[in-house]
Amino acid sequence: MEMDKHVSDVLRKGFLLGVGMISLTQEKLKSYMNDLIKKGEITEKQGKKLTEELAEKAQETKEFLEKNVEKITVKVIEKLKLATQNDIKKIEKRIEKIEKKLS
Repeated sequence: MEMDKHVSDVLRKGFLLGVGMISLTQEKLKSYMNDLIKKGEITEKQGKKLTEELAEKAQETKEFLEKNVEKITVKVIEKLKLATQNDIKKIEKRIEKIEKKLS
């Protein structure tokens, strides 16, 4: 159970880190685009369009992660062959039956 919780916490923190990186990247992107505009390497219109396109892709990625993080977590737990809470409850019930038989 502790391992399950630990793995879930690690995955959740990784997910939040990814979401945070998306936000940070958007801020850096805006700054970078503003620099390119100031240098005259792209027009304001091009910078705005590119920033919007990249922000949209980042938002899509964030939404995908939000929708699929639970599925991904379950798959990781299955691949690592970790016991789920349900598995542990079954084992606890078996132990209780054995203890009753022994007492």
